[in-house]
Amino acid sequence: MKESTMATIKDIAAKLNEGCSYSEVSKALGISKSTVSKYANRIKQSNLTLAQASECQEQELEETVRVPIKREYRDFNAEEILGKLTNVKYATRQLLYEHYKSEDPETACSYATFCRRLEKLIKEKTPTQIYTNLERIPGESLEVRTDAPEIEQRTTI
Repeated sequence: MKESTMATIKDIAAKLNEGCSYSEVSKALGISKSTVSKYANRIKQSNLTLAQASECQEQELEETVRVPIKREYRDFNAEEILGKLTNVKYATRQLLYEHYKSEDPETACSYATFCRRLEKLIKEKTPTQIYTNLERIPGESLEVRTDAPEIEQRTTI
């Protein structure tokens, strides 16, 4: 959901202070009723009256109604999870995420972030070289592949 500007939040407080309903405020300002409700509740939780909120400085209002976004998440071992995803028969991303989240829900990242990090790891592990069938005369050459993908030996007989 897009955050509203401080001017809009002050308008919400002013209209609610005048006695308008959430529906009337949402129609007048062109925002949803849930947005009106969200900011009305945040103003009430901050111990400000609607009149005070409609007339206070924008900086003060921002400090009281904005919820800080928490960006620090508990890290998870993406290698281990990717291994379980590929080797355990009934393992799904959703089940692995729920297990990760059950350890400490407060510090767990979102499911979308969890999947993005797994996708990034999968892309890193995907080989970048593409091998195609080579047309050659049978018995003319021999190719030997070693364990290291960057080393390829060719010998001509």
